[in-house]
Amino acid sequence: QENNITNLSRKQNKTSLYTFTYQNQLIDTYYSYSLIDQEKEVDNQVFIKNGKVTMLRSDSMYYGDQLIIDSYNNKDYLLVLGSDGKLYSLKSEIKYPNDFKNKEIVEMSSNILGNSSFVLVRYEDGSVYGFDYRTGVRIISTIDNDVSIIDYFTERVRSTYQDTFDSSYQSAYQDTQKLVTKLEGKSLEQVIDSKEKEKYEYVEVYDPVKKKYDIYEASSYLNGSSRVENMTIDYDKSINDNIYQDYTLYSYYHTSLPGKIVGTKLNGLYIFIGICTFILTLSLGLILFKFIEFKKVKSYPNS
Repeated sequence: QENNITNLSRKQNKTSLYTFTYQNQLIDTYYSYSLIDQEKEVDNQVFIKNGKVTMLRSDSMYYGDQLIIDSYNNKDYLLVLGSDGKLYSLKSEIKYPNDFKNKEIVEMSSNILGNSSFVLVRYEDGSVYGFDYRTGVRIISTIDNDVSIIDYFTERVRSTYQDTFDSSYQSAYQDTQKLVTKLEGKSLEQVIDSKEKEKYEYVEVYDPVKKKYDIYEASSYLNGSSRVENMTIDYDKSINDNIYQDYTLYSYYHTSLPGKIVGTKLNGLYIFIGICTFILTLSLGLILFKFIEFKKVKSYPNS
């Protein structure tokens, strides 16, 4: 029975939430980590749905057992329940109904084992609300509809704030997509080793501490191997960290990304050097001019 709200126990890391198979690997997913083939432990929760990898850095900010994962119409969705009782969209933007109250939520349905596009939530007062996150259409509501005008406008203001808050995730996610596009065009290995292109699956993971997305290459991250023989890529780390630790990778991916601050800093550096060079040249010219004038005065006979 997919998408039913279940009163899951939150005894973290006692038993696995899910077990998946990915490229002949057995993956046990717990509340705050995953175990690969009963041996390798990775910090992220790993979910496999319809053959696609999704990862979540679960901590005290999110409940790792209640989330929506979906890929539809070239969009990837990842909706999680925060420990503050609010829903957070960590990938493509979802659509909330106008009367949806995004607070005081204690439970949310999960569609890990199904493909429905609706989500059910239960509030602290026991009321239930369900909607389609692709269309924003309300499906069910047991909430008292006898709401005063003041309460209505208060909720609308909160809803607007939530839309603004979600937009910060969307902005960071879209920026990350630019780097993913670059990686899909040319992988780390190709930049360093000029190897033939192989098929890679890149996964974005939101880091609530850095408030940014890290990127992982799914297959290499899960098995910890590098396809390149003459270089070392630490696939236990994110793609971002590997890029920042290698000058060649850093130069390629960041200076060639449009609008990146790295390019702005380099341009600023070049302008600064140009100004300094101009000032220095002008100063030397003035000194040379004064020296010539001084020599001319010395060469004149005393009158």
